[in-house]
Amino acid sequence: MSLDEQAIVAIVRSATRRARLLAIAEGMTVGIAAAASSRVAGLVGAIAYVVWRWQDSRRRSIVEATEESHPELQNLLITWNEISEGALAVTPSAWERVMAKTAARAKSIDLARVVPATRRLELADCGHAPYRERTNTVLETAAAFLQSAG
Repeated sequence: MSLDEQAIVAIVRSATRRARLLAIAEGMTVGIAAAASSRVAGLVGAIAYVVWRWQDSRRRSIVEATEESHPELQNLLITWNEISEGALAVTPSAWERVMAKTAARAKSIDLARVVPATRRLELADCGHAPYRERTNTVLETAAAFLQSAG
């Protein structure tokens, strides 16, 4: 494996690790909330959530999320992934060009943009209880977040 490919694989692995750790942390949070009603509900809720979110840590999902959050990659990472998985046949010189360009651009990848840990919602004229004061907005935002998550 070339140094360029090692650099690309390292970025993808780091994003995968981040996505999996966030899935576990979020699952624990869901489990804690569900445990308020019963321990079994907490355990089942946590496991179900982690299994559901784990799908986002597959290599193809990580590559697509990286391309979506970094348009400057111009499909290079997807092309690299297709070539390395054998889905796209290219000449050795084309492989080297894709590898070099992808590795050069991969240095600027921000993992927090690929796999964000938070979503920010600002509500004007809202106090300390947005779930009471702006219930519909909070529910709509939560629904949109869950829909975007999978």
